[in-house]
Amino acid sequence: MNDKELKQLLEAFYSGATTEKEEQLLKEFFLNSETVPEKWETDRKCFLALYDEQDIPLPEGIEKRLEQKINELSCVSQPRSAKRILYWIGSAAAIALLCIGIFINEIRLPENHTIADTYTDPMEAAQAAEEILTFMSLQLNKGIEQIIEAEQEIYNINKSIFEQLKD
Repeated sequence: MNDKELKQLLEAFYSGATTEKEEQLLKEFFLNSETVPEKWETDRKCFLALYDEQDIPLPEGIEKRLEQKINELSCVSQPRSAKRILYWIGSAAAIALLCIGIFINEIRLPENHTIADTYTDPMEAAQAAEEILTFMSLQLNKGIEQIIEAEQEIYNINKSIFEQLKD
């Protein structure tokens, strides 16, 4: 396995995006290789700790440093999590109101009532549809941005943990 492939696999592994087959390749490389290049030694130690049966001693004071780092990160992220809870509650309320509205609308419609087109001008209908689709796209992009932020936070936490393990 060349350095470029190994680097890509490791980045995917640390971000949690590897398949079982890719993890098996990394495991075989680090555990079965007699010599591993110096720049991959830290990663080899990580794989030994994860997959090898032998005990590897942890650096002295690692628990205290990790606990401090976790406490620091949790203090920073608490306001954001409160904000996310409000988003979840708001989303749940909006869905509940939508379901209630649909249910009430279904009850009020007589059986012989047919739904009529609300627009007589096709251009006006197309413009309204475009506005709605644009709004939906913006909302979807906001959700995707939150997912990207969460992935970045996870990456930073993993990076901090591995930096603490190096010390």
